[in-house]
Amino acid sequence: MSWYRKDNPDVIPGNPERIGKWDPLQYLDLTKYLKPFNEYPKDFNPRVHGAYLPYMYYGKRQFVTFLLFDSSASFCFLLVIVDTSFSQLKLKEIPEWFARRNKTPSGAYQLGIRAFWRWHRAYGDCKKPNLIWVIQPFILFSLINFFTIAIPERKRKASIALRLLESNCISFYMNILKEVEKSLLYDVETTYTEKKCISDQTMLALFSFYGNQFKHALDLIDTHCIHLYQSKTNNRLYQIHDQNKTLICSLTSSNFCTCSLYRHNVLEKHEYFACKHNIAVKLIEKINNANIEIFEVSDEDINKKLIELIELNQH
Repeated sequence: MSWYRKDNPDVIPGNPERIGKWDPLQYLDLTKYLKPFNEYPKDFNPRVHGAYLPYMYYGKRQFVTFLLFDSSASFCFLLVIVDTSFSQLKLKEIPEWFARRNKTPSGAYQLGIRAFWRWHRAYGDCKKPNLIWVIQPFILFSLINFFTIAIPERKRKASIALRLLESNCISFYMNILKEVEKSLLYDVETTYTEKKCISDQTMLALFSFYGNQFKHALDLIDTHCIHLYQSKTNNRLYQIHDQNKTLICSLTSSNFCTCSLYRHNVLEKHEYFACKHNIAVKLIEKINNANIEIFEVSDEDINKKLIELIELNQH
């Protein structure tokens, strides 16, 4: 059985005949790394300090000595003031106090040990019955729960509430803008039927409402590239040939359009109320479909064409 001994140099650790008896931890020596954590503090001297107390600090201290003489000068008193605790420090004394502390990993470990034993000596090992040892861990775990669970949950609920508030505000403002648009388009229709032209005041109001898209819509009307597909039930679909020879459809009942500007700048960023295609078809409808071609089709053809254009723009 001597062949199975661990000190046999002929034994290979990965030998399958001995794999169950081989202990890999025998080659991992952690004592040199854990040795500083198992030793007494370097400043601890049993001849001076006596028995080792884990809650005592044995590091560098600031000693201040005073000689006090009585009135008769027959004898004096020696007064020694040791280093103050952290709770009694002033702001200007904090850097000097930290400079005297041991900031190595073993020093941080000893600080944690001292804190635990001070708490245990003050509350856990108290002779009188008390609830401090229950209340303090409860407060500690409550703080951990507050910072790890409560705060993220409150942030999540706050973000949801902000999104709901934002969506409600957007829908509220959109309803107001729709009413403003209706009044402006009504002015366009009344002035054009009476005078066969649109007044400058109405044009300025439309430009201030739609922005630069109103100017692009007027240019689009002049190009004569808009077609109207109309059914017997008065369902309407406007089709526009863009500069890139792509088909774009729009509706006058809403600000819907299949162009990319409607998706990015109208729906997502809310930079414009409507795109140039939608503005153009709304203006054309108010001036009696001037300069456009009208095709009479069925409702099924309109729905089919609208679905095809939506699928084409999605790809």
